[in-house]
Amino acid sequence: VVGFINVELRKLTSYTPPEDLRAFLAAGPPPVYIGFGSLVVDDPNELTAMFMSALQRTGLRAIIQRGW
Repeated sequence: VVGFINVELRKLTSYTPPEDLRAFLAAGPPPVYIGFGSLVVDDPNELTAMFMSALQRTGLRAIIQRGW
């Protein structure tokens, strides 16, 4: 549990995403986000294949952030 995080919005406005990310975001509908945080995965290749299969079946685009 973290509690309330006070973030000054003006500090967030200076971020500029990389060109490849901006191009991806502009190329179609908004993607879904899949993130793992600190989750330890026994078989990352199997999990990735499962997500890729689900994305292909649904026609969704995604940004997948791997865990640490």
